[in-house]
Amino acid sequence: MVSGGRKRVHTTWPDGQEFVEEFSAQTEELLVRRWKAAASALGKAPSWEYEIGEAPAVVGASAGGSALGGGFRVSSSRNPAFLCRDSPDCFVWRVRNVPYAEEVYQLAVDHEKQQILLRTSNKKYFKRWDIPTLKRLGLGLDMSRLSYSHSGTTLVIKYEKDDTVLVYEEESRQRRLRAVDAGGADGDVGCAQQ
Repeated sequence: MVSGGRKRVHTTWPDGQEFVEEFSAQTEELLVRRWKAAASALGKAPSWEYEIGEAPAVVGASAGGSALGGGFRVSSSRNPAFLCRDSPDCFVWRVRNVPYAEEVYQLAVDHEKQQILLRTSNKKYFKRWDIPTLKRLGLGLDMSRLSYSHSGTTLVIKYEKDDTVLVYEEESRQRRLRAVDAGGADGDVGCAQQ
């Protein structure tokens, strides 16, 4: 579907899982990638898990997602915020609201768990995460592809994509283009009206 300057690819599986990717209609840049597991046996619908991008802010809701609770929510101006982004040649993460000097940050790779570790020498911030695309392709992490820079209160971490990931993303892009071409100019994939 093409709407609001974004191309959205929504995939569902027979077991109830859902997968959504949103791309810029002009640049084909990946803006959002999110997953939702199947509903539980009791019928509770799970929330979306964002792999790339971030969930839209809920105005007037508490940190627990409920409109009840007196409007309390986590401060967006003081607490660090970890955001995943994507670029054509690397995976990018931004950690906002971390005002420490650049030499305080330490990056490492946990090869056993295939996760990236970020810690500060002043013990003010610690984060552990993986790269789901690499896990799906069965690729391991390489410390030499990892870099970071710090400006103001934002730390930018980059992991350079290897050729296998670039080929996979190009094949995915070609599949999307064929699906849109097969469905018409407006992104309608040929759903019959009753």
